[in-house]
Amino acid sequence: MEKTIAVYGHSGHGKVVAQIAESLGYDTILWIDDDPEKNAMGWDEFLREFPGVEVALGIGDNVLRRRIFEKVKAEGATLATLVDPTAAVARSVALGEGSVVMPQAVVNTDASVGRGCIINSASVIEHDCRLGDFVHVSPQAALAGNVRIKDRVHVGLGACVIQGLEIDEDAVVAAGAVVIENVEARTMVAGVPARKKREGI
Repeated sequence: MEKTIAVYGHSGHGKVVAQIAESLGYDTILWIDDDPEKNAMGWDEFLREFPGVEVALGIGDNVLRRRIFEKVKAEGATLATLVDPTAAVARSVALGEGSVVMPQAVVNTDASVGRGCIINSASVIEHDCRLGDFVHVSPQAALAGNVRIKDRVHVGLGACVIQGLEIDEDAVVAAGAVVIENVEARTMVAGVPARKKREGI
């Protein structure tokens, strides 16, 4: 039986999500986007023409991804949770609805990942970490054991967070940062070791 999935967000990130879906055996990839300039169907057209088809989130921005997640849920559509076959995800891991684990990522024992998260390529989520909803852990970023990440946090490319820390909601960890202390909500930290650069973001 043919498997079909729709990717919401005809973007670079969406293309990677589509690649993961193909590697998981989906035969047909449909595209949804709110931008009429994109080569994709609109949401209303999708609902009309393809009822019952799963939707994967192809949106990198945390806030926009949350908004689209809520829109899809409000219409009763099913959100796909995708794990690339090359990722290593322990059996005890809890993955939230609509999250995507990308190629070569590692999510270790007893970690939990919230709804609508992106665990990007070659990132590492160590044992007992707790990620909230709509978090993005960028490629090659690493969270040591027992880290707490609140909703809508962005952990930048190659950043590291040492064990046992907490990063509060809507914070941003800049690319390459090494986080050695807790990060306040709506704050950007950068550098080695990471220091506060901006707040109220």
